Amino acid sequence: MPTFSGFGIDRMVPEQAAALQALAAIGGREAAQAVSQLIVRGVVQGPTLNLAASTAARIGSTLPTDVLRSLLRHPDPGSAPAFVAARAGAQNSSP
Repeated sequence: MPTFSGFGIDRMVPEQAAALQALAAIGGREAAQAVSQLIVRGVVQGPTLNLAASTAARIGSTLPTDVLRSLLRHPDPGSAPAFVAARAGAQNSSP
């Protein structure tokens, strides 16, 4: 899948949004891992990061603690879905 990295700082990247929606529809462990990797590698940015964070929470992705912290501190006020992702990550990583 092309990453289109570096685009979308100000606007949603349609190709990334479509890929995230498809991964959400597919679901499962592999889709959750794919969404997690898109976030961890910084492939998604701006408004698409918000979509990725909410998608991650919906499909049960887990994210490393440092990535969760950066999402929670994100300056974009629209990154509230990061809180949902943090909650989902904490639930998935508990014993």
